[in-house]
Amino acid sequence: MKPFPFIQIEDRYDWTTDDLCRAARQKKRSIHVRLCRTGSFHGVRPIKTPSGRLRWSSSEFRELYMGAVK
Repeated sequence: MKPFPFIQIEDRYDWTTDDLCRAARQKKRSIHVRLCRTGSFHGVRPIKTPSGRLRWSSSEFRELYMGAVK
C-alpha cells in the first residue's frame, strides 16, 4: 500500500465542497455522486487532505464556468 502523499494545500485548492456547492448551485450529494462515477465534477478534480476532506480548485472551476458562459 502506498503511503498517502502529503499535499500542501495551496491557495489554488481553496474551496471546500460546501463552497463548490454554492458556486455550482448543486447539492452536496450531487457533487459526490458525480465525483464517484466519473472521477471529477465536470472536469474539476479535488485533492484529499490528510484529514480526509476534499479541497477544490476555485480557479479551475472559474475557468470552466467562464468558458461555458462565453
